[in-house]
Amino acid sequence: LVGCYLKNYEIDKADRVCQRIEPLCRERGGLWLFKLLNMYSTVRMKQSRFPEALAMYEEFESLIGHSAEEQWELYDTVFRNFGWIHCSMGNHEKAMHYFRRCVEIKRKNGVPPHWFDQWDLGKTHARMQVSKGNFAALKHSIELIKKGIELHQQVEQQDKVMLCKMLNSAGECAQMLGDYSGHEEARGWHEEAVRL
Repeated sequence: LVGCYLKNYEIDKADRVCQRIEPLCRERGGLWLFKLLNMYSTVRMKQSRFPEALAMYEEFESLIGHSAEEQWELYDTVFRNFGWIHCSMGNHEKAMHYFRRCVEIKRKNGVPPHWFDQWDLGKTHARMQVSKGNFAALKHSIELIKKGIELHQQVEQQDKVMLCKMLNSAGECAQMLGDYSGHEEARGWHEEAVRL
C-alpha cells in the first residue's frame, strides 16, 4: 500500500500508513521491520526529511545480516540509497564515497558500472565542485555524465525520459561552465549546453 501511494505521489497517505504500522512492525521485528524501514526511509526522502531518512536507513542496514561481499547486489542498492540521502543533505563527499562503492562492488563481481552509477557520480561531482567554487572541474562532471548517457543509449534507447534528465544534468554543468569562464570559452560552453 505504501508503495502504491508513493508511485501515485500520495506522500502524506504513505506517511500515515507508515506511522500506523510502525509499532506493529517493530513488535513483530524481522522482515516486517526490515521492509518498513526501507519504505519509510523512502517516504522521509520524498518529504525532504533527510536526517530521519538517514537514521532509518542506517537501522535498515543494521538488519541485513550479511556482508557486502555476501550480498553485493543488495549492497549496490544500499550504497546508492545512502549516496542519495547524503547528497540531499549536502554531504557531497560522503555521497561520492557511496556512489564509488556502487562501482567498486560491481567491479569486484565482474559487473561493469551501470549508466546510473555514471550519472550519480557526475551529478555529485558537479555539486561538490560548485560548492567549492571550482567551476573548471565541471568539465570532468560533464564527461562522467556523458559516459552515463553513452551507456544508457546502449541498453535503454527507448527510455527518453531518463535520457532527457541526464542531458539536462550535463547541460546545466555546461551552462555553469559558460557562466564562470572567459567570454570566448563561455560561448563554447553555452553552445554545448544548448546542444545537450
